[in-house]
This record gives sequence, C-alpha cells and structure tokens, in this order.
Amino acid sequence: MRRTDDPDALFRAIESPPLVEMLGDLVRLPSPNPGGDERAVAAYVAERCRELGLEATTGDALPGRPNVTARLRGDRPGPVVVLNTHLDTVPAGEGWSADPLGGQVRDGRVWGLGTSDAKGQVVAMLGALRALVATRWPLAGEVVFTGVADEELGSEGARQLVKGLRADYAVVGEPTRLRVAIAHRGSVRPRIVVYGKAAHSSTPRLGVNAIFKMGRILEALEAYCDGLGAHRHPLIGSPSGTVTVIRGGQNESAVPDRCEIVLDRRMVPGESQEAVVADIEAVLRRVAAADPELRLGIEGYRPTSGPASETPRDARLVGVAVEAVSEVTGSAPEVYGAGFGCDMTHFRSIGAETVILGPGDIDRAHRPDEYIEIDELTDGARVYAALIRRLLGST
Repeated sequence: MRRTDDPDALFRAIESPPLVEMLGDLVRLPSPNPGGDERAVAAYVAERCRELGLEATTGDALPGRPNVTARLRGDRPGPVVVLNTHLDTVPAGEGWSADPLGGQVRDGRVWGLGTSDAKGQVVAMLGALRALVATRWPLAGEVVFTGVADEELGSEGARQLVKGLRADYAVVGEPTRLRVAIAHRGSVRPRIVVYGKAAHSSTPRLGVNAIFKMGRILEALEAYCDGLGAHRHPLIGSPSGTVTVIRGGQNESAVPDRCEIVLDRRMVPGESQEAVVADIEAVLRRVAAADPELRLGIEGYRPTSGPASETPRDARLVGVAVEAVSEVTGSAPEVYGAGFGCDMTHFRSIGAETVILGPGDIDRAHRPDEYIEIDELTDGARVYAALIRRLLGST
C-alpha cells in the first residue's frame, strides 16, 4: 500500500475477519493464572509482531512466564506510546455451555476464555499496529506494544517491564466498553495469623483456641471495614475491605493452635499501601492489648496487581483518548474510574500519562460464556489506531 495520511484509509485497513481469526487462535492457546504458562501465547504474539516488521522480543518476568515487547519506530523523533495488555487469563471454572478454549464464532460474537479479558485487547492492539504498518503511516515517535504475564495474580510482568522503560503515554488494554478510565482501585491482602495452644478437645481449658481468638480479630476488622465508607473518591467511591479466606484447625478432637485469614483491602487513589497496612496493624494491636493470651501477626501478603492509581482529567492523553473514541463510535465516551485493579499503576509509577481503554465488558469477564462482540473488537482496533495517529502523527 502507498504511504498515506488519510484517516479513512487507516480505518479501512482494519477489517474484522483477520481480527476474529487471530482471537480464535489466542483463545485456543490456554494461559490460565494461577497454574498457567504464557509461553505459547507469547510466542504466537511475538511472531505476529515480527510478521509486521516490528522489533519483537520476549523475556521472562518470572521463570517460564514471558513478556512480549514489540516496537514500531517512527521516521521522526517524538514521544513513546505504550500499548499494554496482558497475556494471561483466569482459569475457566465450571458452567460453560461451550468449550472455553474453542474460540467459537456465533451471533456476531467470539466466545471463549479471554475474549473480553484480555486477549481481545491483544488482538485489537495488533490490529491497530497492522493498519499503521500497512498504510505506512508517518509517525513522529515510537509505539511500544507490550503483552505481559501475571496480570491476573500479582502483575509481576508489568512490575518487571517498567524497570528501565521509557514511556510518555500508556494505554492499558482492559474491557472498558471503550469508555476511558483514568483511575482504578488497588488492593493489599495481608495474611493474619493467630496462634493458640493445642490440647485435646475434651479438655479445652488446657489449650488456647486460635479460632475463638480469631473471632475477636474478625469482629474488630468488620468494624474497621464498615468505617471505610466515610471516605469517598469522586470517580470510584469508597475503599472497602472484607475477609475472604479463613483456615483453622486440624481435626475434630483437638483444640486448634493456629488460625489464618486473608483480608482483601481495596484502595482508592490517594491511599497509600503503607498507610493502609499501618491502619490494619493498629487494629490488631488494639485487640491484642485487651487479651494477654492473644498472639498474632501479619505473616506475608497475597499477590495483587498493586496500589490504586489516577491520571489527571486534564492530561493530554485523556483528551486524545476521548477524541479517538468519539471519532470511531460517533459519540463521546464516559470518563470514569474503574472498580477493578490493573497494570495502570505501574506505568503511572514511571511518570507516564495512562488511561485504561479497550473493547469488551468487564461484566462478561471471569465468568462462564465470556464473549466479545465482533463489531466492538473492530472498533477497538480503530480506536487504538486513531489514538496513535493523534499522538504521533497528523490528526
């Protein structure tokens, strides 16, 4: 194709059939997390990038858990724009009416695990890059596509990726229904352990029941979590907390000498993880001070995607993202705060203006019969292309 700067030509270069085919291929390459392996997906994505003439590399974020990085360099100096999304999915779970790894095309939709979160975003981003390459679109700067591992559990892929990465702007691909998210929640999950003293259950006074003692902790944490509603973020609402896991006891005839819980504390922008942990520790100290038999502590943290994050509403990228969606869909998108956690926080940590933006619906993700509309997949690719064109090329 001849070099062009015609926006219509850029959009015409994005057609649905190749996107649908690629998404079906990716769905059929399992990458569940936990217990998964992104190597097959990473190899497929890297090869598609190399077919476009991009400089594509893979490197392990965790042993056997690769990230993919591919670069499209412009013909003039300019900003660096990162298109980032993740290669892993949650496990399929039960209740599917069709093969979760089938990638079936039916009723104008592609069905299967990861179609909305986030293999659909992988495909839409690659579709945008393919159109930029095919039209030889003049760019002042560089586009860096990154497909990362482990987003669904601990975001180790993004944590490793941003070390030494230069990025002026970053677009994190998650299912937002092509709305522009400029903030998201974060989380911290402490493992709180209470220690008791074992004894035969027929003589409980000779022991210290760790489960009974944990009951006092649970009561105090419930009051702490109920009080979080007093603080509100204008886009996301209040922080929250709840106990999601409890383990205690070995058998029916023994006083339990250990009980463990996991507290899932969801943070909003403006809260720091250090301050949240300090508040939780203060709650635990108050309970322990009232009971000399109570021995407890925080013994580690379950993996999470990290702290909450926010990009200012007046940042250039936010306006450009709104313009790109409006151009493709014909209507201005909502600018909002996402209730879920994601990798945006890691790009914000290196100073990049960042938004969360992608086709698909978070309400279809992490559940049986996940799907993405073919039309929204195609629109997503066109939005990403329009956004790059506005940031690095002519408008």
